[in-house]
Amino acid sequence: MAVANTVVKKKHYRKRGNNNKKKAVSQPLPKRIRGQDAVVVPSTQFGLPRVHVAGDPILTPDMIHIAVGAMLTLHEGVKTLEALLLKDEDPNYPVFTAKVPLDVGFVDEPPADIFFIAFEDIFKLFLTKRLDYNLVRLYVLNLALMIKRESTPEIAIVDPYYMRDSQLVEGSETRTKATAYLEKFMVDNKRKGTLLLPFFPE
Repeated sequence: MAVANTVVKKKHYRKRGNNNKKKAVSQPLPKRIRGQDAVVVPSTQFGLPRVHVAGDPILTPDMIHIAVGAMLTLHEGVKTLEALLLKDEDPNYPVFTAKVPLDVGFVDEPPADIFFIAFEDIFKLFLTKRLDYNLVRLYVLNLALMIKRESTPEIAIVDPYYMRDSQLVEGSETRTKATAYLEKFMVDNKRKGTLLLPFFPE
């Protein structure tokens, strides 16, 4: 979500060896932009918003007119849920929760078993911007479930949970876990002709 500046109280600190008081620099606290807020939202040269405004449609009227199927259902679902959240005085950050199934070969131990799709990332998806890591994982999970459901014999897809630059740093504990996961995945799928390994550069 986009952020707007709010006013916070300034704290006072006493310098050591000096009786003079020095005011600390205040930092703006994040606040979601709501559709009813009088905030100017930056837009692209084509008139599309650069950030998502809670309560407003993600797509323009022309794009909504040509949207079909799951895309339109998701768009209306986000709009409806945001409208409900905005009725609260202090609404939670809007997200969808995704639960990893136990039988597709993905990392299913906490905290990897549950991940969240933020509405702001859905906004970026609709406007064809860089996808968030969690959206990439959700897409790959969907492909893995399709392969399992259709009993595709030759292909298996690796969970990209560990496949990020920050997770694969030399000598890190996470790198060790990633190695163990990949070794087990390859043994479990040794009869497969193709293993797809998604990687998400950061």
